[in-house]
Amino acid sequence: MRRIFPAALAAATLFTLPALAQGLQPSGTRAGGPGQAGAPGEIAPEQRTYLRGYVSRRPGAPVTLAEPVRRGYVVPGTVELSPFDDDVYGTVPTARSYRYFRSGSGVVLVDPNTRAVVDVID
Repeated sequence: MRRIFPAALAAATLFTLPALAQGLQPSGTRAGGPGQAGAPGEIAPEQRTYLRGYVSRRPGAPVTLAEPVRRGYVVPGTVELSPFDDDVYGTVPTARSYRYFRSGSGVVLVDPNTRAVVDVID
């Protein structure tokens, strides 16, 4: 009996840890994030073009960071995240969930709750 319990506990741990770990990842780093086919919150190519044009017409210099900006990167608190105007949501409804900043590589979409990058629009 004493040998069965530790083995059962180890097996249960092996099967549940991946599910727990997936729930702990910052938004935007899970498989099926924005920009991937069939994903909730997917940003279609024409919506990406719209957002790129929208941000290019806004004032402000691009932000330069020491590290490459990619999906899952946590943006430092010193970077100001801008909200989209309400008229953007008619064309890109998923933009309501994000804030953005300009970088040298394009438009960076950020989850404002975690400050994690969810997409980079080149």
